[in-house]
Amino acid sequence: MSNNQLGTIIALGVTCVVLVRTANAQNSSLFSREAPVATPTAPQRPSAGWPPGGEPIASGHRMDDGAPMTLRNGSLMYIPASPPREIQKHDIVSVRVDILARMQADGEMQRRKNALYDANLKDWIVFDGFRAVRPDPQSEGDPRVRGELKSNYRSLGELETRESLAFNLAAEVVDIRPNGNLVLEGRAKVVLNDEMWTYLMTGICRPEAIGPNNVVMSRDIIDLDIRKVETGSVAAGYQRGWFQKLFDLVQPF
Repeated sequence: MSNNQLGTIIALGVTCVVLVRTANAQNSSLFSREAPVATPTAPQRPSAGWPPGGEPIASGHRMDDGAPMTLRNGSLMYIPASPPREIQKHDIVSVRVDILARMQADGEMQRRKNALYDANLKDWIVFDGFRAVRPDPQSEGDPRVRGELKSNYRSLGELETRESLAFNLAAEVVDIRPNGNLVLEGRAKVVLNDEMWTYLMTGICRPEAIGPNNVVMSRDIIDLDIRKVETGSVAAGYQRGWFQKLFDLVQPF
């Protein structure tokens, strides 16, 4: 057998193998398979938040029992929040003070006053001991008083203030009111060389105002009283003396 004949036989064998594999692949195709016969199964109970058909309900629809669709009964990944911690007396909470105030006022005042006085005494009396009272003749003429008063006052005022205060302070629950409100009181002192800052805070808040991170905002506190006292060389540079305070109180000019 020659080499050409041997090569031809090998080529025919390879071609047959390829054709057989192609036919098997077509028979195993999904399009050529018969549809599987559905096996009846027992009906499953729908989970909470899903209708009997197993499909989620669109937003705004209601469940079969009439309850509205919420995240609790409609989400499979919903994790309920932990209940808030009950606040007891002498517990420590964190108060976040954030106060921003701005005021702008303009005023103008102008006042004028004119007054004229003209008084003339026509008749008078004279006592004759303790026995009688008789008219007193005005031999030198009637007494007369004349006067004129002019007053002009004008003032212009403009005021613009900006205040900002932000700090965190730990406060203690010193009392719990009968209605559940909490009375807070906190104090902090910072000393740096000769400078000292003292923060004082008191107020009342609701237990619901305290967040999960044990923080209550200053805007949720009623009867809020915040005091910041500074002492030291820096504070003494801009503070007024007792005479200046008295002078500003009296305002003689």
